[in-house]
Order: sequence, then structure tokens, then C-alpha cells
Amino acid sequence: MKKLLLLLFLGCFPKVASAQSPAENPGRIFTAEELRADLRALLTNYEQIHPNLYAYVGKKEIEQQVQNIEKKLRPMTRLEFARLVVPFSAAFRDGHTGLNYPMEEWNAYTQTSRLLPLGVSVEQKRLFVKVDFSENPIPAGTEIISLNGMPAATLLAKLKESASGELEHFRLNRVSDNFRRLLWSVTGMEAPYTLVLKEANGQRRTVEIKGNPVSELIPALRAYQLKVAGSRQDYALSLRPEQSTAILHVNAMNNPDKFKSFLDSAFTVIRDRKIANLLLDFRQNGGGNSGLGDELFRYLTDKPIRQVERVEIKISPIVRERGMVTASAGDDGQRLSYTQEAKKPAPLRDSTLFFRGKVFLLTSHYTFSSANMFATAFKCYKIGTIVGQETGGVTIAYGDLIDFALPNTGLQAFCSCKVFVHPCAEPKLQGVRPDVEIAQSPQDTQAGRDTVLEYLFSRLKSETVSRSRP
Repeated sequence: MKKLLLLLFLGCFPKVASAQSPAENPGRIFTAEELRADLRALLTNYEQIHPNLYAYVGKKEIEQQVQNIEKKLRPMTRLEFARLVVPFSAAFRDGHTGLNYPMEEWNAYTQTSRLLPLGVSVEQKRLFVKVDFSENPIPAGTEIISLNGMPAATLLAKLKESASGELEHFRLNRVSDNFRRLLWSVTGMEAPYTLVLKEANGQRRTVEIKGNPVSELIPALRAYQLKVAGSRQDYALSLRPEQSTAILHVNAMNNPDKFKSFLDSAFTVIRDRKIANLLLDFRQNGGGNSGLGDELFRYLTDKPIRQVERVEIKISPIVRERGMVTASAGDDGQRLSYTQEAKKPAPLRDSTLFFRGKVFLLTSHYTFSSANMFATAFKCYKIGTIVGQETGGVTIAYGDLIDFALPNTGLQAFCSCKVFVHPCAEPKLQGVRPDVEIAQSPQDTQAGRDTVLEYLFSRLKSETVSRSRP
């Protein structure tokens, strides 16, 4: 069976051919009839493509939502239309099924407006400053109580409606990752920004931020990303030699050839330094190519293993068009099922690179798609200990998305066409739960602490002391 590829919703989409596409005229007003046709086209495509569209929400409820949206349709721009329909697409609660707010309108807005210069995080459904690029920066970890008069809890609930995902904590992570764009796309909120803040000492204060032009914000973002431990690197190795510990940061499942080369170099260092403890940090990994997980398992186990137990794909005209099934595969609507047998990982080029020490996998609510797939196999086959938070993906998951454009507005949609049943899958809707659960509290965030690493370093230190005693 070919390597399984799970694509994130941030992929490239085809352009819609027309005399003048919506992208070329973002202010165009569409008729109610055009918008109604797009809404129905969205639902029809979902029903044709998705293997189990109504798994988490009833068909009657969806049809009622369609009717409610249709009552609100009038001549409007596609951004106004998207504000009605993006939450509808997210209501199916599938992280690989949804609709994007139009990028062209956002790009046009950013060229002439000042943007909120904050990066944010969400902890326990509360909103915090992660980084501030304004002239008088707000300290990281400061809680945001309200923004332009809207309570943070109300704002998060509103933005979450536009985020696709099976689990609430993953949807909130998507909100924090796309906060600046969602803030404008969903609410239309613009500069200046008035924030009510709660300091670490409990004191409240109000600040006004005039916002930054995009020409200033982009360089600041890039500099910040390079500063915070190479956060934009797909993978990196760091060492704690005093504890005989290595940390393998795997932030994305991209570029298989580069990853193979990286693993070979990393495990050479791990072998030469005689490292005894390996931490696999998947907390910032939103997925990509599951084949990278197969490569990593080669260094960790020689037992038969599989990341997916069974894959099902639903046949539809667009699936045929994309070449995902053969012309003679079956009738439209039929589901084809493929079983993957557990097998030993391919032997390493150099057997001395095989790691025989203790392995820990670090997960978070952000761990999703093929990163979640790796976590399910890691736990099922008892490769090591999982520490952190429940993953953002689930163990019976929909994915391998198909993208398409709505016929009139050109809004870009995406939809799962496959079901992935992971080994040791739980029938209930939940992610991979850690062996040791450690939550990051708002107080930890305010103090700049990494509670997962603190726990592990403390644990490894105590184990080292115990072994050294006579």
C-alpha cells in the first residue's frame, strides 16, 4: 500500500475560470440566487465526497442551518457570504472539511490598514498575549479580558465557530494560530484596538494599540519566529548532555528526503554522545506526510507496526477526476476498504543508529493529522511514554482532503474523502491521551514556563540520582 498522505487545509487551490474572477474584483456584489447556488453546491459536494458527512451532526440539523442561511441571503459581497457559510462548513466538526475566508480580500485589507500586532495563545478558554510587536509591548502571558469592548470569552466563542476540527481544544488552537486574520474576517474589527488586560498580579488596565502596517509586522514576525528556538524549522535537534537527553523537535511532517537526512545526522549525534533519553517533541506538529512517521519508527522499534489499520475511500466523480480511484473501481457512493498489515520497519543503513534508550513523546492539543497518526501507533505499540496533553486529532479520523471552488464566488472549500482507522482506535470521539497528563495553566504561560519539559527534566534527574545510589 502506498504511503498515506494527509494534507492540511492550508494547501493550494485551483483558480476559478471566468470573465472576471472574484479574486480580481473582491468588492463585487453577488445576487441572492448566485449565493444560494453556491451554498447548495457546497453541501452537494460535501455529500458526494465525504465518506460519512453526518457522523457528528444530524442531517436534519444541517438542512435547518441551510434554510436559516438562505433566509439571510441578499445581494452581498463574498466576504459577507463567507461570514454566513464558513461557520456552517465548520459545523460538521471535521478538521479536514471546511471553507476558507477569501484571501484576496484579506490581502487587500492588509495593504491599507493597521493590523493587531499581537500573537495570542488560548489556555483553558482564556486569551493571553503571546508576543506584542507594538511600540510599548504588553508582557507575554498577560490575559486579555476584552478587545474593542467584546469580552474575550465571547470573542473566542465567535471565532471558534469558523474553525474546523473534531475536538474543541483543537479548534481553539486554530483560532489562536489564525487570530489576526480571523478577527477581521469574522467580526470586521479594525484598528485602533482597545484592550482591557489583567496583569499577573491581578490588576486590570486598559491600553489602546494603534496597530502596525503589514510592512512592519511581517519582518517582526519573521525575526520572532527565528528567535524562539527555531520555531519555524520543520525539525531540529537539541541536547541536554548533563542529563544524557536529546530532544527531537518535529514541528511538521514535510519533505521526506530532507527528513531522512536529518534523522541520519541526528541519530549519529545521539549515538556518538551516548544519549540515554530521547524526547520526541510533537507539540507544534499539525501534520503532513505520514511517511515521515514510518521513517522515525525505523530508529525506535524493530517490531511489526502500522500507523493505520484500515483506510476507506468513498467513490465520487471528483475522486475519479483526481485519479484517486480507477475508472472501474465501483459505483459512485460506494466505499472501498483497504487493510494495512503490521510489518517490521525497513532496516537502517547503519544498525548502530538504532536507539535503545528511553523514549518519550510530547503531545499537545495542536498535534493533528499525520502527527496524531504517529502518536496513536506510538501508544498502541508501547514504544515509550507519552507526556503532555490529549492530541488535537482523533483515532478514527477523516482526511486526505479534496479541494474545490464554489461556482460563483470562487470561495475555496475542502472535504475529507477517506476514513483512517488507527491501531488501537477508540470508537468514541477523543484524541490520543497521554500516559502522563500535564496541562499548561494560565499562570504557567504568564511565567514563561514549559511545564512538560520541567516535568521530564525533573523526572530524568531523579531517575539518574536513584540509579547512582549504592
